[in-house]
Amino acid sequence: MRQLNFVSIKLTLWVIVGIVIGFNFEIAPLLPLTIMLVFLPVAYLLGKRQQREGFPFFEVLIVLMTTSLGSFVIGISVGRGIPTHYSNSNDDLEKVWNLKVTEVLKSNDYSHRYITKIIAADSEILSAKLLVSVSTDSNSTPLQVDDEFITYSKPENIRPPLNLHQFDYKSYLEKQGIQHQIRTNYASIAKKENSCTTLFGAASNFREHIISKL
Repeated sequence: MRQLNFVSIKLTLWVIVGIVIGFNFEIAPLLPLTIMLVFLPVAYLLGKRQQREGFPFFEVLIVLMTTSLGSFVIGISVGRGIPTHYSNSNDDLEKVWNLKVTEVLKSNDYSHRYITKIIAADSEILSAKLLVSVSTDSNSTPLQVDDEFITYSKPENIRPPLNLHQFDYKSYLEKQGIQHQIRTNYASIAKKENSCTTLFGAASNFREHIISKL
């Protein structure tokens, strides 16, 4: 059991190495995916035939595949090499955005902020995430997880910190695959009725219900 735990720790460390590589180098997901698919059967055969003495080919392949897994996950999360990713379209123009709320962020006195998943832009099917900042007013009803809405707006770059030692919120969002934001108001949002509910949305609604009863 101890040996198994030690192996899992080593594999986890190599996945972390792959994640670090994915963050710092522009690696398309196809490359690590190809490495994993090609070397997986090779590693399986070597694992059955390799002798204890000699060069550890099996261990090297396992390290290479687990590192590739970390890079692959990061590449997918930031949309590298994905044809439908919105960064491949013209994001300098105002568009009709069809968005779905995936996370409700902490609001302030001036705006509500949401992490949203792009469903489409000007009827073009796209994928990615956007930060949406909605100006508040006295009659506004905040959006919830799984809410879908349509708004007409132009994406903006997320501002870097003004102070060198300030928390870099832009870099933090980029690591989550969020590179742009939309600023709008509730009057410019058309909320869809009967949007599909996900497990995350149901959990969020249940949590909010519990909090309201406390």
